[in-house]
Amino acid sequence: MKKISSWLILAALFIVSGCTQEKAKEDLNDVPKDEAGFIWQAKREKNWGEYTYSIPSSELDQDLAERFSVELTPVFHDLQAVIQQEFPKENLAMELNEEQITAKENQLTLVSGTGFREKGTEELAASGILQAVYSYDSEKKLVRLMSQQLELVNWTGEGQYYGKSLEGTVRKIGEILEIKGLDQVMSDFEKKLADKEKLKGQLIELYNDEEETSIISRSIRVTFSKEEGLPEKIYADVIDHRT
Repeated sequence: MKKISSWLILAALFIVSGCTQEKAKEDLNDVPKDEAGFIWQAKREKNWGEYTYSIPSSELDQDLAERFSVELTPVFHDLQAVIQQEFPKENLAMELNEEQITAKENQLTLVSGTGFREKGTEELAASGILQAVYSYDSEKKLVRLMSQQLELVNWTGEGQYYGKSLEGTVRKIGEILEIKGLDQVMSDFEKKLADKEKLKGQLIELYNDEEETSIISRSIRVTFSKEEGLPEKIYADVIDHRT
């Protein structure tokens, strides 16, 4: 795996106005209490039109509220904090966040990227990409947050994991996503980490409750390099399956 020359490339790959801000209460009566915190929706009179632009992270919340009348969830902000807290080390310098916003009529996509460079070099050693996707239903006049997805990338060419602790990072993500039985999930994961040979080229799915729910699903996965079995990518997502 070659070093990352720009996290914007990753962000690009990751992306597969009159309104009211009244919170929409409909369709929430059947949502379990432990899933309600992952849902965001609001009434809106028309779609978003078409936009594509980048803005500084410091302007993101205000821009989303004023231009599109949508909000980021606490989950999104907490995952941003994980990226920033878990990856910086003494030999890494964090790049300023850059936020890419794309609106295409009934879909609004935000991609937030954070890069970490080895000091004294021009190449990235690690990066974190967060994506939030909102959908507009023109018949119901309703906006919903459909998905929140995280991808952490670790360059393994130097034979190391640049984060503070793989287990610590995964546990924090699990706590944010309110994973059921997290202690057991982590215990099973740590047992698998003990055999470095079996880790090579593997994708370990720690948690996925999509089969257990028709509303909100959550998952966490980790991939490992083929050569040394080092942590290569950490994936996590929260998806609203309501139609």
